[in-house]
Amino acid sequence: MENTIFNSPLFGTIICLILIYALLSLLVSTVTEAINSYFKERGTLLYNTISNLFNDDININFGQLLYMHPMIKNLRKNNSSIPQYISAAMFSKALIDVISNHSREYEFDKVAKSIALKEARTTIFERFANTVYQMQHTDLKLLLMNMVERSIDQSKNSGTNPDASHNELEALHKQIQDWFNDQMDRTSGWYKTFMRTRLFWISLIVALMLNVDSINLFQTIYRTPGLRAQLLPVAESLADNYAAQKADTGLTDLQRAYNAAGNLKINTDSVKIDTTLINNTAKFIAQLKLLDSLTKKYDTTRQRAFDKATSQIDQIAALGIPIGWKVNQAPLTWFKKYKPVNGTYFEMHKHLTFWNFIAYILGIVITAVSLSFGAPFWFDLLMKAVNLRRAGTKPPTG
Repeated sequence: MENTIFNSPLFGTIICLILIYALLSLLVSTVTEAINSYFKERGTLLYNTISNLFNDDININFGQLLYMHPMIKNLRKNNSSIPQYISAAMFSKALIDVISNHSREYEFDKVAKSIALKEARTTIFERFANTVYQMQHTDLKLLLMNMVERSIDQSKNSGTNPDASHNELEALHKQIQDWFNDQMDRTSGWYKTFMRTRLFWISLIVALMLNVDSINLFQTIYRTPGLRAQLLPVAESLADNYAAQKADTGLTDLQRAYNAAGNLKINTDSVKIDTTLINNTAKFIAQLKLLDSLTKKYDTTRQRAFDKATSQIDQIAALGIPIGWKVNQAPLTWFKKYKPVNGTYFEMHKHLTFWNFIAYILGIVITAVSLSFGAPFWFDLLMKAVNLRRAGTKPPTG
């Protein structure tokens, strides 16, 4: 029974639909990354979060000073950017340096006739504690004082290292990292909620501009065995490419998806290419490329990825899937008061009725919601679906 299901036209149609979602979601992901990069929102949110952690309106904002630390400055892509990510370990090291350096002592060097740093006679932990104790009384000072005192208590109760200062510093690192991770978890939740909303609206724009009606798309693929037969090998090839990319643990899921699509070969030699469809699709893609060119000088890697995504959409459109705005395809046929030649689905779909209108709106919304899941989701699902189909017994031929 399972073998029959996995080799059925219905399951094959689902795989083809996943393939199209995977390729279109690459476009959505790339446009989203371009917008995020242009406005530097991820890095700005991180900077504001860290700055707010130390903003008590009285004391020095150590969060802002943190960004002047050499370790943090080296994370910048260029002089006009700010880091998009800071690890908890790096945050604790840089913060302890910044706060402890604040209590270092200086003196005038009569020989060099300049201000010189006095020889340090205290440990990093002691200098950190001194700075905290010298702060004006605020909730932030209490928070940092508690960290210092807990570090001292933990050091006394620990027998792992006879060097008390080492134990205190390690305990302080651990507390700062835990505090930072807790704050980042909350910030990540805000950012993900914000990004889900943005992804949906970008997906909706893509669905409308490319006229991707999921209901009509599903019906067309299901009712056209020849089209399905051409799409399934493409889906299998893309799934294989993505599975091969999984071995490279140094890549993100989105980078794996880009690489898999970039290596995909779609055979359109035996297909009558619909130039009207491709030209209409290309117009929208050209507009998206114009948007992405705003940040091309900052991120050529993403520009190449964008080119890969748009190239695959052009090729998949050539196979004849109902994507794009065509004068003989709904909803443009509705404005010409098209009269069906016969009672088939393809003819009736071109005719404007209340239910066809509702189905179209629903199809666009389904596309937008689906694409907002992101490219990695659809590539993973495609790989699993193709493996399920291959696990089934091949249907008889002839």
